[in-house]
Amino acid sequence: MTQVTGQNPTVASTPPGGEQAQFALGLLDGLYALMRAVLSLGPNHPSAAEMAENVASAAAGLTVPYSLQLLGASAYWNRSLLPVDIERVAQVLQVARALDALGAQELVFDRPLHPQTLLLLTQVLVRPAESAAVQVPGVLWRPLTGPVWGDGGKPIDRDVVARVWLARAATMVERLDHSEEAPWPWAVSAGVIRRIEQVLHLDSAIALRALELAPQPWLPGRRAVAVAVRAMVMLGHVGASMETRRIVGHAGLLAAVHGFASDRTRAFDVAAQTALHRANQQAGVDVAVSARHRLRVAGLLQALAQRAGSGGSWPGALGALLVSWELEQRRGNGIDGVQRNTLEALVDAENDPYLLGGRAWLRAFIASSSILPPGSVVVDDAQQLAVVLDASGRSGGGRPMLVSGAQMVQGQAQLVPFLRLS
Repeated sequence: MTQVTGQNPTVASTPPGGEQAQFALGLLDGLYALMRAVLSLGPNHPSAAEMAENVASAAAGLTVPYSLQLLGASAYWNRSLLPVDIERVAQVLQVARALDALGAQELVFDRPLHPQTLLLLTQVLVRPAESAAVQVPGVLWRPLTGPVWGDGGKPIDRDVVARVWLARAATMVERLDHSEEAPWPWAVSAGVIRRIEQVLHLDSAIALRALELAPQPWLPGRRAVAVAVRAMVMLGHVGASMETRRIVGHAGLLAAVHGFASDRTRAFDVAAQTALHRANQQAGVDVAVSARHRLRVAGLLQALAQRAGSGGSWPGALGALLVSWELEQRRGNGIDGVQRNTLEALVDAENDPYLLGGRAWLRAFIASSSILPPGSVVVDDAQQLAVVLDASGRSGGGRPMLVSGAQMVQGQAQLVPFLRLS
């Protein structure tokens, strides 16, 4: 494979969408499948060769030259955004990471693909350190200039990016049709979950910190996003697959949209029942979510609506979803109308012997969280107590500034909120 610099090669001017976009999506799917096959079977296995022939045939409909750009969970064909559905996000991320390991974000193809060319390209993607100097006939790669700001082209702060993405996700939720008799807008909610995945791809601690410390008020849209984010963080901490996290987060978003409003907070089972009713309505023709995904989301909502467990006996991922719901209910607009921060909600939940969802999931959230508002009491790996002075990390070289033992120190180890034993 050859690395190139300078201007982009000329690409075809085919309009976005249509058959060409579908061919491009097929090529992306094929690259991901080939990467898995080469990693598990090796490049010389007959199955890998047969798969390469199928991918080359599927990509034969693309008009050369053409280019693919991969930026995180977003994919572009000839610089036009591809309609990547929610079940393709994980695949796009894997191919993007492999390309990024080569210091590139764009692939340019100047001739029709041959099966051997695809196999060679796949070997480069799965072993970038060993194959960086390999030339692949007809395939070029190059880096794209990343977004910069300020004097000297400083990189954009990841906390700022996370706050912007979460704010946009919350805004999308606020604009949803809340009519309980209308079909659920799956395409819009899939976009919300995709934005959440992009934030979690940066770092779950950054996502939680951005969610907690962003200046915008805790409107119902932000509260619904919070339920989805926290549930997905908990599941990621215990090693759940991206598909599982996506399904649970989507179910939590649907339930929370119908559970948290500016004038009232519904019980989780009532909110889930309303969400289930909307999820079972006939989906539109432009739905961006597969029937399998919608069915699994509806299954989780049905289990919540029927109270499929009690206390700490909630089965599987339902416990993570319930703990996330409980934390948001305790954090703000509860019975007493007091607006708390998430740390105070954790203390409240820790001392409740009847916590919905189970204490194991609560501990998983505590272990995975880095929500450190100024004034929070935290404990490090050495069991030393400290108080957070600056949670942003800007004054401490990327680490939070703490007050411990009558002196100001930088937080070195993993810090978790200090909670009283129940």
